[in-house]
Amino acid sequence: MTAEKRLIVQRDRYVTGVRESWRGYEREMLISLVRALDIAAYIHHFAGSPIDGEPGIRLRGAATALRPLLEAVRNLPGPIPWFRSNPQLAPAFDKHLLDCGRFSIAIRLAAMERYGMATARIVSEDRILIEVISDTEECAELEAQHAAVGRASAAMRTQWPTLAAELPEVRRKLTRYGRTHMGWFIAYDNDQFLVDHYRAQARIQAAGVVEAEALPASGMIGGRAFSDWSEASTAAYGTVLHHIDAAGRLRQRKPNLNMRDLLTIYARRDDIVEVLVERGNDHLRAQQLMAGLTLDAEGAASSEERHEIPLPYYIDAGEHFVLLPMFGGLMNPHAGLLDFLRRTYRGDWDRIVDGRENVFREDLRRLLPEPRYKVLEKGLKLRRKDKSTLTDADAVVLDRQTGVVVFVQMKWYDVYGFNLAERDSRRENLLTKGNEWVDKVHNWIDGRTCAEISRTYGWGEAADSAPQLLVMARHSSQFAGETRYDTRASWTSWHALTEEMNDPACDGFVAAIAPGRGRKLSRDNPDDTSIIEIPGMTVEVRTARQR
Repeated sequence: MTAEKRLIVQRDRYVTGVRESWRGYEREMLISLVRALDIAAYIHHFAGSPIDGEPGIRLRGAATALRPLLEAVRNLPGPIPWFRSNPQLAPAFDKHLLDCGRFSIAIRLAAMERYGMATARIVSEDRILIEVISDTEECAELEAQHAAVGRASAAMRTQWPTLAAELPEVRRKLTRYGRTHMGWFIAYDNDQFLVDHYRAQARIQAAGVVEAEALPASGMIGGRAFSDWSEASTAAYGTVLHHIDAAGRLRQRKPNLNMRDLLTIYARRDDIVEVLVERGNDHLRAQQLMAGLTLDAEGAASSEERHEIPLPYYIDAGEHFVLLPMFGGLMNPHAGLLDFLRRTYRGDWDRIVDGRENVFREDLRRLLPEPRYKVLEKGLKLRRKDKSTLTDADAVVLDRQTGVVVFVQMKWYDVYGFNLAERDSRRENLLTKGNEWVDKVHNWIDGRTCAEISRTYGWGEAADSAPQLLVMARHSSQFAGETRYDTRASWTSWHALTEEMNDPACDGFVAAIAPGRGRKLSRDNPDDTSIIEIPGMTVEVRTARQR
């Protein structure tokens, strides 16, 4: 038995034991765990807790903890058993999520062995040793992505210059509308001013999130434009932000209330559909949208298999009810719906992804404006001497200041998150196709200079130096343990490039893509050894520095 399978057996034994102890009360446990997840996300989002801190680990356990409960409550009739949290039991729910999160992390680390990223062995009945390859370069690209999201959010904020001035009126309305229900729960009213305010806040906070731009805005999927789906996620996120502020304002006035009781709410399915109809959907589309925003047993199982955190706006709580969690929107306002679209409308998805190239090229044109740069409006077909097509350059850039011509291949594949199988597919596609492209373009150049090629195509003055090649991935170009990058080209991600270009010390596009210009992590490298304690087992993780 492999270490991965041994961990899965241990996890399933643990989860089954916990489920048996709550048999007949699965809906009560589901409510309590969602409340715990909302508290974890609240701390992570607003207190700046790192994803590898305890709140983040609890969130990593969401799929494992919720899946068996969602299987039990599916189509369960009757009213929802709404109740006040028991402070004596809350630590047990937090610990259960923490244990599930540690199982999730350990199983993913052990699964890396199947993809050449780790070695794992069973040392004894209760101890496993995993040695993983350092992912410093991958983490540096992820930091660049986070920085790019921050810049996009700041730029979006300028579109609502009066938003900050609205805060006193927002607080006044939250105070006026908010009240307690049953002595411990929350109730409040709403108006268009608050809807518009929090919808704007949602657009600002979600700006730059990669899932929001995963497909061309006008692409049709599931019978509606992708931009319509994204707008639905933004509207749901605005509701989350409104509710969190309403809960926070009420607790300021009544500090004896338990925040764990205020964040998570519930609703009848029919009422949610009616709200979505009021937002402009017909009844059928409202039901379709609700399905896309709801986590059920199948969605939790899919997330668990892919090592992902489920990110719903609604959670199945039986035949007539759903829970309305906060953690899905807080962790990522668009990822949950995007995952639903890709799983449900795969044919539509595959038909419209080709439109990404034009979007990518236009983004590059905006990043590299005239007059310094000339970026061709379309890709360029590179032909053999017999006029047959050898390959394409998705973009061609002439830096007029340096005279250098850069041929660019753009790779925009789906975001893979924690999913190891998808990560491996993206890695193989990027390296195999990218290296083939580099070899073809290098042979097509055949020793010609930038000046010679520019004269042939009429691009203007250029340098008597060799053209440069760039393979640019939209999200990730660096993969731990991968060494097959053809050194005749530069390899980078879109976010790493934009961060370099926004660095005042960077002297333009050619300097930004210079080989060896690796980004440095803003944090220190983690310890070489860490210990993961899970029920019945200890997992030791060692990091092997890549040579």
